[in-house]
Amino acid sequence: VWAVDELRDISVNNIEKLVDLLGVNNISLISACPDVDEHIFDIFDKIYEIYKLEQGGTVFAEIVPDTADLTLELESF
Repeated sequence: VWAVDELRDISVNNIEKLVDLLGVNNISLISACPDVDEHIFDIFDKIYEIYKLEQGGTVFAEIVPDTADLTLELESF
């Protein structure tokens, strides 16, 4: 695992190349970003958001593609 801070400071093209290079070497990239461009989301296999609960504790939620959007994309083929 390789951690990168402030991933959005790197150009999207270079992020893709970095993820590919690390993947070839069986290394996963992990990064925490308060706000991320949608194009960066597309580069990663899994995206998570972290929520703090009012009663204490933390919840990790995986972001999954909107099935309506996915259906529209599949229908266009």
